[in-house]
Amino acid sequence: MNKTLNKVLLAMLIIIGLVYYFQGRSNTQQSCITDQGFWNEAKQACEKNTEKIIFESLSNAHPTSIIYPENERPVLLDSLEKVESNNFLHGQFDVLVASAQEDTGPVYDRGTAYLNISKLALLNDNRTGIAYFAAPYIINRMGRGVFTYVGLFSYDFQTEQARHVSSELLGNRVRDASIIIEEKSVVKDKVFVQEGFIKVNFKTHGEEQAAADFPTQENTISLQLVALDPNNDENAAFRKITE
Repeated sequence: MNKTLNKVLLAMLIIIGLVYYFQGRSNTQQSCITDQGFWNEAKQACEKNTEKIIFESLSNAHPTSIIYPENERPVLLDSLEKVESNNFLHGQFDVLVASAQEDTGPVYDRGTAYLNISKLALLNDNRTGIAYFAAPYIINRMGRGVFTYVGLFSYDFQTEQARHVSSELLGNRVRDASIIIEEKSVVKDKVFVQEGFIKVNFKTHGEEQAAADFPTQENTISLQLVALDPNNDENAAFRKITE
């Protein structure tokens, strides 16, 4: 009986020791960076990184909307789907384009919007006000094209809400869109001292390629990050840089 009790007590002590060990290990700045966390200097504690906080917020309690560029209507992204290791937030749209006539029925624009949250690129790491991120999104118009855009979004840490503020079209049937941050925007004393910019790499079909083939033509566009104010997102936008 005593031997069994001793074994149980020993096992409990080992478990408690491991818990304290891993808690202490995760509560150092270096291990926090290694685990891709956010080191809170004021609290001397490791927290979830900003990308993960935004992802969990948008995919659970606070879904966002895409502003469908064709008609400026919002499309609520209220579902989460994983495709080829990428997480997509998506939603349906069904817009009346033309009312029924005597000889025709009503005309609708129907489709699905997909935001690739796995390719989110954080443009500033602000935990007290507004953070900005860019991400590719797709508008599938159900037989009338599959258009890819890069979107600029703001995320307010106070309200836990994201807002779609700007877009740039990449093209139809685009693949492998990726965002590279070249420079981040810098704001000091509520004044912009540097406007950042990003590059977006993607593939489209070449002139000799069939639509059914995987696109292989390499493309790059550069986008200026305009007015990424950490306190107000009203003027935030993309500006395409022509070379």
